[in-house]
Amino acid sequence: MNSLNTGVMYIICVICFLFVMCLIYYITTQREIESYYNAKTPKDLFNWKDYIDLNPDIKKYVKTKDEAINHWKNIGLKEMRLCNKKQLEVINEFGNELVLYIPYYYYLYKKGLLFDNKITTYKGMRPYYYFVKPENIIEKNKPREWIATEDRNLIVNNYEHIDNFDYKFWIPPPYKQHYKNNVFKYNKPLLIIHNKYNIEWHTAPINFINESVLDDILSMLVDKYQIIYIRPSNKKNILDTKGFSTDHNTIKEDLQDFELIRSKYNDKVIIFDDLLEKHNYSYNELKLMIYANCDNYVCTQGGGSHFTIYFFDKMSILHKYGRELERGAYTGWYLKGNDMKNKIIKVATNDKAFVNNTKLLFA
Repeated sequence: MNSLNTGVMYIICVICFLFVMCLIYYITTQREIESYYNAKTPKDLFNWKDYIDLNPDIKKYVKTKDEAINHWKNIGLKEMRLCNKKQLEVINEFGNELVLYIPYYYYLYKKGLLFDNKITTYKGMRPYYYFVKPENIIEKNKPREWIATEDRNLIVNNYEHIDNFDYKFWIPPPYKQHYKNNVFKYNKPLLIIHNKYNIEWHTAPINFINESVLDDILSMLVDKYQIIYIRPSNKKNILDTKGFSTDHNTIKEDLQDFELIRSKYNDKVIIFDDLLEKHNYSYNELKLMIYANCDNYVCTQGGGSHFTIYFFDKMSILHKYGRELERGAYTGWYLKGNDMKNKIIKVATNDKAFVNNTKLLFA
């Protein structure tokens, strides 16, 4: 009888935990939806003095407030020029910077509208801005955090989870071509597994590849591919010294993934952190160089898979929670990040389907 009561209590506790987690997720996503519909308009963000300063090509003939407003309405808005100095500071999570900020800045650069303006980003992000003079990139040493859309200083695409994503002022930098190299070349095709294990939506790790699934995937692919395994971790205390920009989602360290690899696949699977120790590159320099040489990816939902849009040909994604699936990200801007033809994405919402998708794509 006591064991029966214990079992019932355990089931009740699990149900309560799942209910609370779902409630928090619902509240968070509703807040995101509301903030999108209340987002700043061009009129709210426009600052006529900043507009003149940020666009030096108009200074000779635009000097007053009325002249600045007139130029903005007739020319600046159509070209989506910078109109407020706040637009040059990145204030969001890693994935947002990759998807929303950088393609807009690169659009300005390609159109000759970035001029000599300085961009403020987070620690370690300079390699992503290779198209900007190094002295014009300012890196702030502070943690990232999620910012509501009404507080984001972008006029178009200030939220990535929307149905009508605007590509007119969105040009992805050609990272694959720029960072392609002969340093990280192997005898077998390269495949990257990008995992994460951190707090999500203020609860617990959700979108992660557990040890059992990882073992299944490695045993299936290790002889066919040179696998590099990446998961942000502080077990070696190298993130801070190598230019990794942390955020509010605390990294957890009780996943036994590295231990699994070292005990069972040590001579066949390369751990990214080992490469960081071996080579004199920053975290993001090394990541860009490795990804530039790779077409094949196994990822989890979030910023890590957002990054792969610039490089992938085939990608298997584990997506248990998040808005990308319902808002069409995987069939939208995920497919527009690089020039690879016939790109394939397979998305799974549970572990079994994830392993099966990975097998179909790569085995």
